[in-house]
Amino acid sequence: MSVDRDEILVVGTLTAPETAGDDVADAEARAGRITRFREQTREQRMRIAREAEHRYGSWLGELREAMESVQKVRDAGPS
Repeated sequence: MSVDRDEILVVGTLTAPETAGDDVADAEARAGRITRFREQTREQRMRIAREAEHRYGSWLGELREAMESVQKVRDAGPS
């Protein structure tokens, strides 16, 4: 998982599809597996995102403002 200014990114591992061992075919099979996973889980991922936004939305805004203030102080440097 990684956290950005505006998003939380959760990374997982999909099982590799069975292929004939050809590098090009393997790459295409992996890309297809990823595409199918994204299509099949889109509604679930959107629901989770809405729940997180509802739960953390106002708090994240306050945190973002605080981090911007810290960055301004850092940019100004010591007097």
